Amino acid sequence: MKEAKAGSTVIKQGDEGELFYVVESGELDITVSMREGVTESEVHVGVPYVTGSAFGELALMYGSPRAATIRAKQDCILWNIDRRAFRGITGQHKLKRAEMDIEFLTKVICNEECPKHLYCSCPLLTCLFLSTNSIV
Repeated sequence: MKEAKAGSTVIKQGDEGELFYVVESGELDITVSMREGVTESEVHVGVPYVTGSAFGELALMYGSPRAATIRAKQDCILWNIDRRAFRGITGQHKLKRAEMDIEFLTKVICNEECPKHLYCSCPLLTCLFLSTNSIV
C-alpha cells in the first residue's frame, strides 16, 4: 500500500516502469508532456483515475518507458504490485487461455462443413496432434 499526497507524482513520463497500481481512494490526473520546438507543455489526457481504477500496465507489459505522468489530485491510497508479480499473473492468465483454446479446438473438426468462424480459428494452432495422429 502506498499513500500519495495531493500534488505528488506517482509516475513520471519517461521513467522505467516497475509497479502496477490500483486506486483504493482518491483521484489522480494524467498528463503528457508535449514539445513544440523549444516550448514544452503538459496536456491533460483521459479522465482522472478514481477508486477502482488501475494504471501502469503498459510499461510492464511492453518494457517501454512510462507514457504519461500520473499526479495525485487529492490524497490517495494506492495498492501496487511489482513487475515480477504482474508478469506472473498475466502469464498465468495467458497460459490458462491457451489451454482453453486448445481444449475447444480439439473438439472441433475443421472441414467444409465447419462453420466459417470456427474454420478460421483452426490456423491459430500451428500443430495439434490428436490421439488419432491427425494434424489440425
